[in-house]
Amino acid sequence: MPLAGGERRQITRHPGPDYAPAPSPDGSRIAWLAREPRAQSYVTTNLYVGNGDGSRAKVLAGALDRDVSHAQWSNDSRTIYFLADDRGASHVYAARSDGSVRQVTTDTERLRDFSLADNGRAVTVRQTPGAPAELVMFPVDLPAKPLKLAAANAALLAERDLGALEEIQYASDGKTIQGWTVKPPAFDGAKRYPLLLEIDDAPRRMCGVDFRLRAQVFAARGFVVLCANPRGTPGYGEEFGNLIRSRFPGDDFDDLMRGVDHLIAQGYIDPTRVTISGGLLAAWAIGHTGRFHAAVVRHGIADWLTDVSHAPDGIFRAAAWMGAMPWDDPDQYVKHSPIYFAGNFRTPTLVIASDPDPGAEELYFALRARKVDSALLRLGQAARPSQVILEWEAMLGWLEK
Repeated sequence: MPLAGGERRQITRHPGPDYAPAPSPDGSRIAWLAREPRAQSYVTTNLYVGNGDGSRAKVLAGALDRDVSHAQWSNDSRTIYFLADDRGASHVYAARSDGSVRQVTTDTERLRDFSLADNGRAVTVRQTPGAPAELVMFPVDLPAKPLKLAAANAALLAERDLGALEEIQYASDGKTIQGWTVKPPAFDGAKRYPLLLEIDDAPRRMCGVDFRLRAQVFAARGFVVLCANPRGTPGYGEEFGNLIRSRFPGDDFDDLMRGVDHLIAQGYIDPTRVTISGGLLAAWAIGHTGRFHAAVVRHGIADWLTDVSHAPDGIFRAAAWMGAMPWDDPDQYVKHSPIYFAGNFRTPTLVIASDPDPGAEELYFALRARKVDSALLRLGQAARPSQVILEWEAMLGWLEK
């Protein structure tokens, strides 16, 4: 768009989506983020660069096979720095116009947001297992010595005992699944603890070495909290992210349950006190197994379940499918819907709904129709601190029953 006014001009011709443009300091080139329009469940976000008029566009750092975000040019317009998640951590990478890419940071940490000054100093928000958010600065040519600018939670955390974060790995259907547990403070391996399988699936997020406040709160109440990265999780490349093409939910649930079995085999989990919390996947899970002591299905399943209708036998059935999922037969989604398996519901379940949330309300109604011990908690759309506290208190009260 000319500043003086006039007609707009399209720069990129890539099918897209193209977004987050970043012009180079010398004005000769533009970097942007884009995904290929492939008919699959997960597509890696790539870094593109082209001339100022959009010509000679090409992919940089494509061999990295990780989602690129927060692209920033160096002052000399020769290097593009960016963030990417990888196997539970986040790193800064540097891409050159010749297609080469190098990893800049190597610490075990999660990074959120990234900005690069003209003098080569970068600033980012860092999370580690013991710190929820710290503002740090480092020269990109000396990343091993970050300067901590702000740590707003340091005094609060110093007064509390944190649960230990531990990485686990286990096999599932020929794949190695990575996950993390948060154990109660003063954990005793000779005791048996209740287990909470915590799922972030709306949208699917990568678990990792970041500080998870909810996990710490539940660990402080005596739970071992498991967050694992099943098939379909970003941060492991496009092939791994697209492995749930035909069984979603399903294959990802199998991966998570093998994680549960892995922990039970360690001897410190009470197998009669295994609980689950999540969105669509948790709703699907309670229709496929009765091994959970209790379940919490959080708001968000309305994004997945639409056009819900009543089957003649009173069991609800979702007659919809996600257009982004390239199944040959849309009925496959119906057969994998949590509502489709309402006849199997028997796990005591707390449903937490946003406003409006027809999918959550339909799930609750199906539970009540099956005479399953259940409750519905309605929350507003805005995630105010008071709502978060109410949600977590309700979850604890339900799972500790």
